[in-house]
Amino acid sequence: MIAQSWLRTARKTVAKWLAPESVDSTQIGIMCEDTFTPNIFVGEKPVLPQISGLTRVYKGFKPTKAVLSQYVTTVWSAEGLPDLTLYETVTNADDLVLIQAFSGDSECFPSTIGDSNGIAGATFAPSVIGNGISWPNIEPRTDVTVAFAIEPTILSRATGKCSICNAYNALPAAYGHLPKRFTVKARLNLLGPVLR
Repeated sequence: MIAQSWLRTARKTVAKWLAPESVDSTQIGIMCEDTFTPNIFVGEKPVLPQISGLTRVYKGFKPTKAVLSQYVTTVWSAEGLPDLTLYETVTNADDLVLIQAFSGDSECFPSTIGDSNGIAGATFAPSVIGNGISWPNIEPRTDVTVAFAIEPTILSRATGKCSICNAYNALPAAYGHLPKRFTVKARLNLLGPVLR
């Protein structure tokens, strides 16, 4: 009788060890945003402007996928006309270059990167299939910091939804070829399994 009871308990224990355990997953978003004027790109080889952001992680996880979204707001002005604001979602995030990613004080890249050797934003665009990553585990109560450089192609964003006429691609010629200022917003979403 004792042997049968022990055998049942042993079977249940072994079954627990062998049974596949479901793995929960989680995600975080890191927002980066700033406003610039076009003269930031003056010069033959200008230093690219940067935006950065950080998020504190409360439940540890292993990032296995990154998805990047980019939004641009441009403000245009012309003599005797009201300021015109255009809003655009940049589908492939191609104005951004990932130049920094830290989990606490751990660098998520194998070497130091910058403007010249950063990772193109389009690598993490929502339309890219198979854009998996394998960054270090992010432990609970850790800050995750990222930074992006902004390519001069941002100045070509003269399309989008007009704040005055509510139409798309509605920039009258009087507003010229450069915006008065532009705001770049990037949201990097990291997804992966929860640490046990």
